[in-house]
Amino acid sequence: MTAFPPVQLLSLATATPPHVMTQDEVVTEANRVFAARFPKFAYMAPVFQNAGVRRRSFAMPLEWYLQPQDWPQRAAAYDAA
Repeated sequence: MTAFPPVQLLSLATATPPHVMTQDEVVTEANRVFAARFPKFAYMAPVFQNAGVRRRSFAMPLEWYLQPQDWPQRAAAYDAA
């Protein structure tokens, strides 16, 4: 049987995506984007307020998410983040 070297934690770090929105901003944008496409969105919207989230972090600016992205574009954005 082969002996494995002991496992060690070498360092700790935190990383936060650079684009941040408050929950209120997310609610406003969600209403703007989804209300016309989903007639009953107003019934689902309280989920945003009741989620207990104060702010959300995103790898890309909001405008990027509002545009159609194909798989290579999404993969490139993930790699860049």
